[in-house]
Amino acid sequence: MFSRPLSEISVGEVLRSVEESLALTKCVENDQKICESVNSCVTRKVWKKVTDSIADIVDSMTLEELIEEGGCGGLKGV
Repeated sequence: MFSRPLSEISVGEVLRSVEESLALTKCVENDQKICESVNSCVTRKVWKKVTDSIADIVDSMTLEELIEEGGCGGLKGV
């Protein structure tokens, strides 16, 4: 089913393949400047930090870890 061992596939990879981006807002996705207030927006910095933190977490988790922790009971034996 998978071309690599589950221990080598990060949750982040899977999410990006399904969702295209992990960014919570468009303005922090690839540092897009889609808003005229991008340089003075206080909340943009918050969303950027939150998005980066989420990316760090899901990139550090593997599918194997999820299965071992019981998060994907239906995938046991994959």
